[in-house]
Amino acid sequence: KDALFDALVKLKVATVEVEWNGGGDSGGVESVTARDEEQDVEVDLDSHEVEINVRHEDYQKSGGYKIRFTLEKKKLGEAIGDFCMDWVDHKGSGGWYNNEGGQGNATWNVAKREVDIDHSNNEQISHSIGAETL
Repeated sequence: KDALFDALVKLKVATVEVEWNGGGDSGGVESVTARDEEQDVEVDLDSHEVEINVRHEDYQKSGGYKIRFTLEKKKLGEAIGDFCMDWVDHKGSGGWYNNEGGQGNATWNVAKREVDIDHSNNEQISHSIGAETL
């Protein structure tokens, strides 16, 4: 997270908005929008790269997963979207894109170095009221 904030500071970005949506069996980031300090100019994050640690989960034949990290260069917008998806999958709601799906957004406040994540899952509820003779 620190490397992402450091890159945003260098670009004079004040806020980043990330939105995601999913359902059926697929989902992902819909948009990553960065604004400058005046909030009137959109900053193109994908024209800048950042070097970050990327988490990998490798399935082991003996069962379970082995977690490893590699240092990789990614487009800044993609890295920010990946950070949000990793957070939702590992700390929030894994599988949120299945069945009825879910959606969410994150607001990055660069000056405070805070990320506010709001995520919700959709739920289908059915009720049986039984038969009635009229």
